[in-house]
Amino acid sequence: MLLEVDVGEHEIRLVNKLTEQHVNKDKIPKMKVSVAAQVLAKGVGCNEVLANHNILPKECLATAEFL
Repeated sequence: MLLEVDVGEHEIRLVNKLTEQHVNKDKIPKMKVSVAAQVLAKGVGCNEVLANHNILPKECLATAEFL
């Protein structure tokens, strides 16, 4: 999953606002449209391009295609 790969210890994170609260179904607050909007933001969707150009691992494609 993209969130697991994008740890960014010594680098800039690509999805710096994406947290477990956004992607883990047990942690998603009910009735929060803002959480869904953040997950579907343009910044997260562009990771498909990065994975296709081998900048991100191919495992990230599943997340990007879902979004």
